[in-house]
Amino acid sequence: MKGKVKHYLEYYNGGVRKTEVFKTASARNKRVAEIEKGGRMLQSLGEGDRYVVSEALKISRRHEFSLLDAARKMAGIKENSQSPLISELLPVFLKVYRGRVLNKRSRDSVEQVLNMLNALHGHENCRNVDAAMIESFVTGRENSPCTNNNYLRRLNRFFAWAKKQGYIKENPVKDVESFAQGQAEPETMSPEDVRKLMDWSKSNDKALMVYFAIGFFSGARVAEIERLKLTDINVKDRIITVRRSKTGRKRNLTINDTLARFLEISSELDFRNLRKRKRVALKATGVKWAQNIMRHSFASYHVATYRNPVELALEMGHIGNVRVLYDHYLDASIHKESGNKYWNL
Repeated sequence: MKGKVKHYLEYYNGGVRKTEVFKTASARNKRVAEIEKGGRMLQSLGEGDRYVVSEALKISRRHEFSLLDAARKMAGIKENSQSPLISELLPVFLKVYRGRVLNKRSRDSVEQVLNMLNALHGHENCRNVDAAMIESFVTGRENSPCTNNNYLRRLNRFFAWAKKQGYIKENPVKDVESFAQGQAEPETMSPEDVRKLMDWSKSNDKALMVYFAIGFFSGARVAEIERLKLTDINVKDRIITVRRSKTGRKRNLTINDTLARFLEISSELDFRNLRKRKRVALKATGVKWAQNIMRHSFASYHVATYRNPVELALEMGHIGNVRVLYDHYLDASIHKESGNKYWNL
């Protein structure tokens, strides 16, 4: 009499060869389907989830217990346990976030806000953080409504992740209303004050003069200027190449006659200690500064003089979106006479 047929299944798990024996082919096939389903689940995991699983496996192997047993045990006690402190969870999130977000500026801005939160509320359990605490943290810094909304977006990245990982039940940021933003008039600089800055920097800091010249007379964003290299400035062909704009695309800026006159004096680029050097120049000249004042001035004087918003939108990187200029950049009080003074500096 023949013996019963045994059905074998061999596979690799964590680099270790495994063998399982089944009495029937259907039982073996069922086990194969389970393994394949598990593989597909792992492949579908996001980068953050894969990191969490990887770290959990390392711990379970080091202490010789099953990850499944640990999960089952935690499921029974999680509701009665406290969530981690903010100071404990932030490093885990930031490690995942740094690996996921390539843009350094975006990473740094999120990390800056979360570090401020940690300094103030790091001792709090994550589940104890509510909307009132978030709103108090944001408004307590006396920032503009726009900045407050930026803070909320950066905080939301952390708490949305914490909810997804099961550390908190609800995201407290979702219950905080966004801050109303009034439409403030763009601030521009008079031709007389621009001349003061250009004259002072030409005599005392030529690299700062180049920074001011590109900012006031090309329409480049501050971040775009600070990323420029000497090879990006082609005075002969009257082009400045911005290799990475706000949208991530390359674009060219025109070197107009006004900008060319200053670049003929110097095209030195040196953005080290820029804020300090700018403060020295402002104090020496008595000129008042405002956020985005160079770009606002360029746009307002350009429209006042040349009356070509379509060309201006192209220069400023707002292709096909002239409305943005009128909503955010143009000072309607500037007339052609002031524009002529500006471009003849």
